[in-house]
Amino acid sequence: MTIEGGDPVLRKMKHVDSLMLIHRLAQQQFVRKPVRVFGLKVMDKHVGVAISDLDTLRAKSYCVLETKDSNILAQSFQRLMRKESVEGLVVGQPYPEGAKNPQDPNANLVEKFVEDLSKTGKLNDVPYTLWDDSWAVLELMECLFLPFRMDPLMKRRMMHRACTRGATEVLQDYLHKVGKSVNLRRRR
Repeated sequence: MTIEGGDPVLRKMKHVDSLMLIHRLAQQQFVRKPVRVFGLKVMDKHVGVAISDLDTLRAKSYCVLETKDSNILAQSFQRLMRKESVEGLVVGQPYPEGAKNPQDPNANLVEKFVEDLSKTGKLNDVPYTLWDDSWAVLELMECLFLPFRMDPLMKRRMMHRACTRGATEVLQDYLHKVGKSVNLRRRR
C-alpha cells in the first residue's frame, strides 16, 4: 500500500486479457530465460495449483494450498513464483465471464479469492487472467463421496488430487487455445 496525498492507495494484482498474458510471456521469453505460468482451481478451503512447462505448451499438477489466511497464501505464491520462474496466473472461473449465476455457491469464490490476495499487497503487479473452468470433476467427486463412509485421509488425498487435476485442466485448456495465437519461442 502506498500513500498519495495522505490517502492510502491499494495497489492490486493486474487483471489482463487472456491474449495479453500470453503475449507478455512470449515477450519475456524472447528477452530472457523461459518463464512459466500457474493455473489455479479455487475451492472453498483449498486452491489447486498447476504449472506450465518451460515452453508454455503443457500443464502438470503442482500442489494444493490452503486458503485460510490470505497473507500466508500470498507468501506461498511469492515463494513458489520465484522458485519456478512464474510470471502470471490463469485463474479458473466456474462460469463464462459476464454470465455469473447468483444461485451458484461458487459464484463469488474466485472474485473473493483474487480480492483477498490483492489486499495483502504481496502480489502487486502480478498479471492474471480468468479462464473458463466448467470442468466439474470436483463436484462429481463430492457426489461420489457423500453416500460412502471413507477414511478422511483418503478422502482428502482424492480431493487434493481432483483439485490439482482441475487446475491442470484449466491451465492446459488456456495454453492450448490461447497459445496457438502466439508464436512462443521454443527451447531446443
